[in-house]
Amino acid sequence: MDYNVQVSQTRRDNQGSVRLSMEVAMVIAAFVGFAFVLALAARMF
Repeated sequence: MDYNVQVSQTRRDNQGSVRLSMEVAMVIAAFVGFAFVLALAARMF
């Protein structure tokens, strides 16, 4: 019983870390896209 509780806790931690890494990846992707648009606009003007 103790083992099952530990496994479920570990699985929950893994899902939380995956969600956190996805949020970080989304922020990085948004920042890269914003910088790309800025560079494109600066090259056009």
